[in-house]
Amino acid sequence: MTLHRLHLYERARSTWGAEAADTLMNAIPSDPSSLATKDDLRVLSAELRAEIHRASTSTIRTVVFAMVASNATLVGLVLAAVRLG
Repeated sequence: MTLHRLHLYERARSTWGAEAADTLMNAIPSDPSSLATKDDLRVLSAELRAEIHRASTSTIRTVVFAMVASNATLVGLVLAAVRLG
């Protein structure tokens, strides 16, 4: 544990108790370079938005084609019933 982390741990332990200090230290990565930056979050946000857009477009297309097929089947059944009746 680096001196800064040790100081943070001791301060958290004296303020919140050992369990909360342990939780804090486990939540903070020991390597500061592994923290996400705002740029990292922007890239992730853009990727997630693109993936959601692709997924929703695909789902909407599937639902529309299913509705068209269902309606065409219903029209065919109605026409067949009219011819038979």
